[in-house]
Amino acid sequence: MPSAVGVDLNKKLTVKVNVVKRYAKEIAYYRKEHSEQDAKITGLRAQECCPHDLANQVAVGKETEAVLNECQTRYKEACDDLRDFLVQGRKVL
Repeated sequence: MPSAVGVDLNKKLTVKVNVVKRYAKEIAYYRKEHSEQDAKITGLRAQECCPHDLANQVAVGKETEAVLNECQTRYKEACDDLRDFLVQGRKVL
């Protein structure tokens, strides 16, 4: 029968791995959204559309970029946390 410590470590590992996976998925989503926004802005500039519409789309693009940067930071932190957990787990075992 597995010990309570082993089960607890396994649960923590599963959570940390899933956090990293989730952030990776979010990064992929926001990268796609960012490239779509860039294409939309380029199209609006080519059409010489209303400056207000262009300004709104640029603002949306900047917001997407900010969210992407934040997500990348959280992803790096989650990877570091997982790496530290694995190093500590190696020491325990």
